[in-house]
Amino acid sequence: MIDRTASISPDVEVEDGVEIGHNAVVCGKGRLEHDSYVGHGAVVEGDFVIGAGSRIDHHALVRGHVRMGSDNWIFPFAAVGTGPEHRSHMNADRSDFARGFGPLKIGSKNHIREFATVNLPTPGGRTEIGSDCYVLAYSHVAHDVMVSDSVTLATQALLGGHATVDDHAYVGLGAETHQFTRIGRHAMIGMGSTILKDVPPYAVMIGTRFVKINEVGMRRGGMSEAEIDAVRRCYDRFDEIGSGDDPYAEQVRSFMQGSKRGVYGPEWICRRNSQ
Repeated sequence: MIDRTASISPDVEVEDGVEIGHNAVVCGKGRLEHDSYVGHGAVVEGDFVIGAGSRIDHHALVRGHVRMGSDNWIFPFAAVGTGPEHRSHMNADRSDFARGFGPLKIGSKNHIREFATVNLPTPGGRTEIGSDCYVLAYSHVAHDVMVSDSVTLATQALLGGHATVDDHAYVGLGAETHQFTRIGRHAMIGMGSTILKDVPPYAVMIGTRFVKINEVGMRRGGMSEAEIDAVRRCYDRFDEIGSGDDPYAEQVRSFMQGSKRGVYGPEWICRRNSQ
């Protein structure tokens, strides 16, 4: 059902089963796939695809070159697809729905909660969120950020531009990451932490300290006890990493070799080496 007060551009394709609420605005050139929903007072504008079964809730904003998969839920007052927060592009949102910027790609089955913000990439770049992610209220995904699958950003978590977050990582309440930092898979960033270097896979960070491996997160992510033991052995010899054919050691070694900002090492290794 489409409310008679809604405004819909003639260039927008509306598939069967779509609902559009009171005073909603859908404009530009795009597609609302079947059984999607645009709530009361919501705005969807630009060059967009909203996947089947997705919900753009009341007073939310989706803008720009956005490609969104199925069964997503954008909660009230979230802003998805606004221009990059970068001085070189201060007037991005004054242009034709940020035309000229790269795409924002969002997978399926994500929840983006109230007042969260997700920016478009800079020209030639890309911003991506995978599938099954939970982006909590007031969190921020900056321009050119790459978020993989099953990632959680807790309330007020902030990802600086060009950051990368791998599968199953958790960024805690009020934590913040510097631009260009990388967070490895199954890593957990504790609340209030300020991350200035890369966080290796499976790490638990408290502040700027790698205090232990994320056993709870690994179990929740479906890893077996044997796999967790292999990660534990890998980090018990963190200062020797690089030899052998253990897949977890190779994964951590590869992550370290790809670092441009430096990598946080385990606190217990640092203590052992200082004795």
